[in-house]
Amino acid sequence: MDQFYQDLVTQLWMAQHREKENAKYISRILDAKQAIKAGESIADSDIAFIDNLLDDTMKLSSIIKDNFDSF
Repeated sequence: MDQFYQDLVTQLWMAQHREKENAKYISRILDAKQAIKAGESIADSDIAFIDNLLDDTMKLSSIIKDNFDSF
């Protein structure tokens, strides 16, 4: 159980840190989403940014799934 909370807090801290590092966090996500839907390309920096966000999301999902009974 303690490991679950430690993993969860660590991942949430990493996600929050990434959000603070990136100016216009929500705008960048929405702009990239609209570009993808319109079939347009997005900048390499935005691709890396979104890749990191997806990694954060998958890690959080995995932590919760692996410890669902404790959650």
